[in-house]
Amino acid sequence: MKKDLSFIYATQKDLCTLYGIGALLGWDERTHMPRKAVSARADQQKLIHDLIYEKMTADKLLDALHRLREKTLSGKDNLVVKELYKDVIKARRIPQAFCQELVKTVVMAQATWEAARYKNNFALFRKHLEKVVELKRQEAQFIDPDKKPYAALLNEFEEGMTPEKLTDLFDYLKKELITIVDHIKGTPRYSGQTPVRVVMKEDRQKAVIGEILKKMRMPSNRTSCDVSTHPFSIKLSENDVRITTRYLDPLDSFFAAIHEAGHALYELGISKKYCNTVLFYAASVGLHESQSRFWENMIAKNKSFWSGYFPQFARYVDAGFTPESFYYAVNQVRPSFIRVNADEVTYGLHIILRYEIERDLIDGTLSVADAKDAWNCKTKQYFNLIPSSDNEGILQDVHWAGGAFGYFPTYTIGSIYASQIYNHLEKTLPDFDRMIRVQNFNPVLAWLRANIHSKGKSMPADDIIAQACGSGLNPKEFVDYLRAKFIPIYER
Repeated sequence: MKKDLSFIYATQKDLCTLYGIGALLGWDERTHMPRKAVSARADQQKLIHDLIYEKMTADKLLDALHRLREKTLSGKDNLVVKELYKDVIKARRIPQAFCQELVKTVVMAQATWEAARYKNNFALFRKHLEKVVELKRQEAQFIDPDKKPYAALLNEFEEGMTPEKLTDLFDYLKKELITIVDHIKGTPRYSGQTPVRVVMKEDRQKAVIGEILKKMRMPSNRTSCDVSTHPFSIKLSENDVRITTRYLDPLDSFFAAIHEAGHALYELGISKKYCNTVLFYAASVGLHESQSRFWENMIAKNKSFWSGYFPQFARYVDAGFTPESFYYAVNQVRPSFIRVNADEVTYGLHIILRYEIERDLIDGTLSVADAKDAWNCKTKQYFNLIPSSDNEGILQDVHWAGGAFGYFPTYTIGSIYASQIYNHLEKTLPDFDRMIRVQNFNPVLAWLRANIHSKGKSMPADDIIAQACGSGLNPKEFVDYLRAKFIPIYER
């Protein structure tokens, strides 16, 4: 048994190293890589994935896991064997040649997506998206032929979630969110509001972001902040977690950096006892998103935060705001085209739109050729808006180019979890509002590390939230949070 345990831990360390190399290639691809390097990068990623595949599917690893599963294990060893066995079985179901084709396809698709965005032309990307959709359907069949394709892919991001549960949850949220938006639209404040305009040069944007990341306790010797078309975070190793933002709009860059820093803090807080094992990852993508949504919305768009932080922020801004007026400005509810710039209330509708389209694409009830029209139709239905360009519509997100079908719903699952965390902290953490006002985030981060981050993948996400906050996924708590925050803003 000891020999088998030593072998599986050594294999996992090699796998984590290879994943880190692949992540580094992916980070470089989206930040600094020259455009003409795309083909070579696809070959490099293919080689890394080949090495991962060979290690994951080796008979020696499976034989060791079979023997260990017959033993009585405890603690970390038991959890590692359980999770690793599950991953190995799944990997062995997917042919290597297929994995190679998928890797090269998404690298090329992501590069084409960027080019299509540059030219604001979905037609340039369509054929690549059709190929990605085709391959993801095949992958779903390899993963679990007994499930509908989308169900299999969704489970990869949010284990235990099903399209049936998600559709029920989203039907409830759709009704509630539209009701809240309609109520807000009927208020004098809504009819009199104007888009917030903040002018800040890029060097000042970088300075203010550096300042807020420091307050969030982002360690400068373990993290970096770069620039990309679409902000993201990525872990290369236990001491190398990178985030990006973009400097197109000062508020966009500010909140995007905070959002991605929330992801990074999660990765940095996973218990080191799980390092270089299958447990050294988030319990689910939804739980990961809860951390970014918590910091971006519950903290950085909190009234107490701006009452204390605005004088520092105002040093960088050429605009005539007060702390109170700025709080209202950054929390304006305004149906809009772009998901990443959406307010907390309408954001969920952006996710529901994407969920409905990607579910139908993968399950075969919607063709890629019709996806743009479906997108525009749903934008009209949910927001009473019609995109005037592809960049305002179907080209705005990179997820499908990267093959991440099943990812979008995790944003709303994360928002629900984040509201539960916020409500729990508000009730149980002494002087919570004062901490936010003076940006003393140490107690908040300590609670998150102890109750969320440190768990890694040692337990299901919903169990982590239930243990930390008293109940599992609770959409009603999210709706109540939105009402408690936004109705007073607009009925003032």
